[in-house]
Amino acid sequence: MLKFIKLFIVVTIMTIQSDLSEKRYTNKLINETSPYLLQHAHNPVDWYPYGEEAFEKAKKEDKLILFSIGYAACHWCHVMEHESFENESIAKIMNDHFVCVKVDREERPDIDQIYMNAVQLMRGGGGWPLNCFALPNGKPIWGGTYFRPEDWKNILESLESGYRATPDKFRKVSEDVTRGIAHTELISTKEKDPIFTPQEIREAVESIKKGFDYKDGGFEGQPKFPMPGIYDMLLDYAVVEDDYSLLNHISFTLKKWAYGGIYDQLGGGFARYSVDSQWLVPHFEKMIYDNGQIIGLYAKMYRVTKEPVFKRVIEETIGWIERDMMDENNLFYSSYDADSEGKEGLFYIWDISEIKKYLGEDAEDFINYFGVSDSGNFEGKNILNVSSLKEADKKIEEQKLKLFNIREKRIKPELDNKTLSSWNALTISGLCESYWAVGDPHYLNLAIKAAEKIKSQNIDKYGNLIRLFKKSGSVNGFLDDYSLVIKSFLDLYEATSDDKWFDSATLLQKRADDLFFDSRSGIYFYTAEDENIIVRKMETTDNVIPSSNSVMAINLLRISRITENETLRSRAVQMGQNSRKLATQTPHFSYLWINLFHKLNTDKKEIIIVGESSKKLQLEINRDYYPNTIVIASEEKGSEKPLFRDRWKEGKTFIYYCVNNSCQLPLESVREFKEFITNR
Repeated sequence: MLKFIKLFIVVTIMTIQSDLSEKRYTNKLINETSPYLLQHAHNPVDWYPYGEEAFEKAKKEDKLILFSIGYAACHWCHVMEHESFENESIAKIMNDHFVCVKVDREERPDIDQIYMNAVQLMRGGGGWPLNCFALPNGKPIWGGTYFRPEDWKNILESLESGYRATPDKFRKVSEDVTRGIAHTELISTKEKDPIFTPQEIREAVESIKKGFDYKDGGFEGQPKFPMPGIYDMLLDYAVVEDDYSLLNHISFTLKKWAYGGIYDQLGGGFARYSVDSQWLVPHFEKMIYDNGQIIGLYAKMYRVTKEPVFKRVIEETIGWIERDMMDENNLFYSSYDADSEGKEGLFYIWDISEIKKYLGEDAEDFINYFGVSDSGNFEGKNILNVSSLKEADKKIEEQKLKLFNIREKRIKPELDNKTLSSWNALTISGLCESYWAVGDPHYLNLAIKAAEKIKSQNIDKYGNLIRLFKKSGSVNGFLDDYSLVIKSFLDLYEATSDDKWFDSATLLQKRADDLFFDSRSGIYFYTAEDENIIVRKMETTDNVIPSSNSVMAINLLRISRITENETLRSRAVQMGQNSRKLATQTPHFSYLWINLFHKLNTDKKEIIIVGESSKKLQLEINRDYYPNTIVIASEEKGSEKPLFRDRWKEGKTFIYYCVNNSCQLPLESVREFKEFITNR
């Protein structure tokens, strides 16, 4: 037995040595946990992770710093790595003359934000991979995105020689750019202008509608990003204002997504964007932040229309999340790459001969339904899509399952297994909405388990939220982590009636105030105080993920309504006042601020359910959608929440409908409630 153990140890050591010998280079990224950083750990470039060691080296050797920023599912990041960062001659130039720092933008959005702003100021646009050069103190001097190898080599040589010849010129540029970054989205004082009036809200919505693509859904142009947040705002507006043409366009858009190639017709889940205007050819990466929001949007649409396609997408996408995007702690991974086996989309596409082989005589129905052809629609193969916009019959569903099981045997795209607090929160909120829509308690349980892990693992004993938990070197939370986790806890409070979620939300709110709130402007900084950050920024622009400040403003409004705390409401109003100019100029990128204005300009409504059967009635009521309305329930006598006070009666369950602090006589059944709402 001892001889066997010794032999096993020798073989193991030889295997490890063999693996290491196959890697000619190993840099300092080898000790990181980020999949994106680890992808570059064996480049000939002497990469450093972002941190003090890199800055000290740059200062000591008086070298420019290269911040190269991307993420694991970024296709063009992989291309530039292969073309330039794996090129030994280019790597030598980088190592000799620069301190090269790799940054995972998903781990460190604060760093990405600064250098993205710098590149946008200098070049008018940005993207990933993001490559920004800076002085040894971190202040940027020049940058761009993807570069071909020869161009990249020329840039490196030009910057190095320029810095040696005219260092004072570089320092002046860095100061000018840093000032520009500091003023981007900066709000320094409390604005006095009022929030949008109802007429201004209508004008903002009409401005957004001018960009609609009525032929293919969404907005005109290409590529097309789903941008679920803007449709979420528009859906609320359409339902409240009875704008049926707007509602029809949102419904049409969601169907185009559901039947298009941007949606994984076999496995569920949406790709990040479509490269064309028809939603046919996706950029195949799948992000949890998209899908977490999208299931919430489809859930709301299903509550409004009851159309089966929306329910199917909810169920299939949550199925994909649970199957492929959950770790052993019930948290959600970040993304799947676009590439597998070195080719974009290979995992998802089909040759017609494969379909005929696996489906046999019944293949023709499947081929016709999903638009499969001999020539294909993507590099000679087929992305499955449904041009008829009709639901599949039972036979097609069975064929989908058969091909899905065959596809599962393929080599899957690379998984980014980071579990970020903010993106998990988006998914928790989407699961809560899905619970209301479908009524499946399993969805609520998934949300609760993820939130419980965030509470136990990602919130420390001082009440600080961690963005990304690691056994060593966890990443502290940013404002988006706090704002989105607070929102998800408020959603869970409404879904479960468990006070612990409300209490956790308010505790995080207070901690966020301590770390990020700027009392001079009434707006939150994105980062806490950090001497290693060249500027503290404020995030107010809504993008594919809404801005952390707009989410925070709506959180404050929700908490104020549940607690009847007018101070918190006044703070939400002030944040809206500060964002009025932004919303006027760019309504497309201010959608959640417009949603805030709409909430503040419409009647304040609550549906309050109190009694032993309140949870059952709440679920029945929430199968329909009531925008801008708080729907809360309590099965406990003597709740301290103001909205439940003096409403309990033993042996009864009452439904109170309140508008602007005036409540109707209590009702005792959902049927009575729906009749009342219909006849109002």
